[in-house]
This record gives sequence, structure tokens and C-alpha cells, in this order.
Amino acid sequence: MDPAVYNDLAIRARTEEQAFNELYNAFLDEIYGFVMKRIGHRETCEDIVSDVFRKVFTNLNAFDPQKASFRVWLYRITTNTMTDHYRVNRNPNKGHIVDIEEALDVHDTKPNPHEIALDNEQKQLMQEHINKLPPKYQTIIQMKYFDDMPHEEIAAIMNIKANNVGVLAHRAVKKLEKLLHTTSNAL
Repeated sequence: MDPAVYNDLAIRARTEEQAFNELYNAFLDEIYGFVMKRIGHRETCEDIVSDVFRKVFTNLNAFDPQKASFRVWLYRITTNTMTDHYRVNRNPNKGHIVDIEEALDVHDTKPNPHEIALDNEQKQLMQEHINKLPPKYQTIIQMKYFDDMPHEEIAAIMNIKANNVGVLAHRAVKKLEKLLHTTSNAL
């Protein structure tokens, strides 16, 4: 859907409950998936997503379509809410019961048990290493590689310049490669 349609819905949602419900239904799965891939724990994810939409509802008057699209504004609220969550829960593994299949939404078609075990182990290892990265690197990896967002949209969400997205993504991948290399050498 055209971003202008969501912008108009957001403005109408200030006074019309049905408009807010439309926004909620349009973005719930997308935001839930985004948070779940970062958090990995269903109950925590649900709490964060609920908090995100509560913040959206209570701050709709602050939304300005001249500054950013509704989607960008929503993702800013989401990333800030996740940052707040990490700040309160300094231990990155606290509350992390990662179900990689669920977090990455992977559905294999009848692989053998050995392939499943190996694949799950590799995904879990990758997710554990991603969770060790600073939150901004986790966010950039999530948006660029898992959500396949364009640089311009990532830049708007993260409040950085579009040409910095590639640099930040490169640094995040290098840091992730270093973590993976360190682990493989330890084995």
C-alpha cells in the first residue's frame, strides 16, 4: 500500500478508532516478526509489541507526515522500545529462550533429522552471535538482511544518513564474522 495511505490513516486514527484498528491490523504481523527475530522470546516479544502499539496510540498527535512516513515513525518507536528493553535487561541472554525456527520463521519441507539438527544448531549459533552485537548492529542486520528493507527506509528509521547504512551494515557483518571466527577457533 502507498505510504500516503498509511499517513492519512494515522492522522484519522487520532479521532477515529476504526482508522487505528486498520493501522494495527496492517502492521501487527510485520512489527511482531521484526521484534521476534530480535528478542526470540514469545512473551517478551508480545509485551514489547503491545507497548509499541500503546505508544503509537498515545502519541498519534506527535506523528508528522512531513518529517517521516507512518511506517518509519512506527519502526522508530519499535526500535526505541526494544532499546529500552535491552537497557532495563542488561544481560542480553536474560529472558532469551530462542526458538530459532519461530524467530526466523523457517519451514523446511521434510529434511532428514540430521539436516534438521545441523541446521537448527547453525541458526541458533548465528542468533546467539547476533544477540551479542550492540543493539544498533542487531537492528541493521535485522532490517537489511532479514527484512530486506531499502537503505533509505533503514536510514529514516535509525535516524542516520542513507549512505551510512551500508557502512554500518558492513561493520555489523565484520563484527559478526569476528565473533563467529572466534567461536570456530575455540571449538
